[in-house]
Amino acid sequence: MDKSFFENDLDFLQRKPELLILGIGNYLLKDEGVGIHFLKYFQKKYKLCKKVSLMEGGTLGLNFLPYLEGIPYLIVIDAANIKNGKPGDIKVFSKEDILSNRLPLKLSPHEVQFSEIIQLLEIKGKSPKDCVLIGIQVKDISAGTDISKELKETFPQIESLVLKYAQKFLGGISECFQKNY
Repeated sequence: MDKSFFENDLDFLQRKPELLILGIGNYLLKDEGVGIHFLKYFQKKYKLCKKVSLMEGGTLGLNFLPYLEGIPYLIVIDAANIKNGKPGDIKVFSKEDILSNRLPLKLSPHEVQFSEIIQLLEIKGKSPKDCVLIGIQVKDISAGTDISKELKETFPQIESLVLKYAQKFLGGISECFQKNY
């Protein structure tokens, strides 16, 4: 992946962005890595302003805590197991949904831990002002690094949601998301 995708940890911790777009999941379990695959897609399409950062979270769990402390706004993209969902279905979960643990059934341990992270940040008084989790129903979580066609086809819709919430959180996005042509 492009070296610029990963920021120096110390730099990131010292200069927190106003908006963090976080892809989480297990890249080695096909569709479970949809959040990370989406970030690669998104990074190729946009040049971001200094207010916005992308971060690949993998399955770090509680190790997310120092990175998320004090981030004003957060958009998370992750695999989901949506009740009665078909592969590629998308559901947006609000901060309230996350805090009250109304996320779909977990696919892997990091999902419960993500809710716990937001809850811990809330207790510490360092949670985002607002955040959303964009969940995508998986099809195949067997070993492999490719994602299913159904999930790849959702990327333009996920992109629209990310831009919609970025605009809501930042009060406008024109200078923050310049298209790479």
